[in-house]
Amino acid sequence: MSIFSKLFSGLFRNKSTEEPYINPNRDMNEWNKRIEMFPDMAVSPDMMIRNEDGLLPGHVYQLYWMDRYNSQRRIPVYFEYKYGIDFYEGKKLLESKGLIKNWSITNLGNEIINKYQRIIDTHQNEHLEKYKVDRKAEIKRFRQDVSNAKKAGIETNKTVEEHLGYLDQLEGIGFYKNKDFEKAEKYLLMAFDKGFSSPACTDYLAKIYRKRKDYQSEVKALERGIKIQIDNFNKETKNGKNLAHENQKVYFEKSLDKNTERLEKAKVLLNKQKT
Repeated sequence: MSIFSKLFSGLFRNKSTEEPYINPNRDMNEWNKRIEMFPDMAVSPDMMIRNEDGLLPGHVYQLYWMDRYNSQRRIPVYFEYKYGIDFYEGKKLLESKGLIKNWSITNLGNEIINKYQRIIDTHQNEHLEKYKVDRKAEIKRFRQDVSNAKKAGIETNKTVEEHLGYLDQLEGIGFYKNKDFEKAEKYLLMAFDKGFSSPACTDYLAKIYRKRKDYQSEVKALERGIKIQIDNFNKETKNGKNLAHENQKVYFEKSLDKNTERLEKAKVLLNKQKT
């Protein structure tokens, strides 16, 4: 029996606790290895206990999330990996309970959000905490993770330099959220310089330049970010990396389309600015 199966049979044995949702496309062999190395990655049993309104914590946060974003937004993987729910089945549940209608929250839905505000506050606080970086500790943890992965037979092509770029991005986004746009720009560019660019890194840089109406810098940032993103994706697929989630490829294509569209718009604004 795998460590993941043991966690399931042990942690979720309580009658009031459900088993978390697992996407059928998840590579369970790799996931079992990761859980064996990092048991904290498993969904907490607390997330699988329904409240008196018949909702799991993930459903409450989903309600809040759907009120903030439209249906074109990429569905965050934390609904599966942190909350243990299937987002689309959760949507059906929220609709059946009259909490949402056509992606719009109802008055009853607002009452549920207010009633369980603690769940949303906890999520938001944890979200902000992740932007606080102890570089020395993070690099030590990264080296240990790489070592553990190799021992478990999991190949990783990530380098320390790339991980430092990831940390630069984290801090950059943190500064952006605290409205310190100069420091945000500095750290996000540092991530670029280390060859790290996620769609978020490119997105936040573009937002900074758009706010300043510095369309030339926005164009350069988008072109650079798109190139790094394509290079990294091609490197991962060439090396046969097993993507953890099937729709990551779809996400890559969508984010690429979004940034390409934004790039074209930035070029139009730049041309208008020059005339």
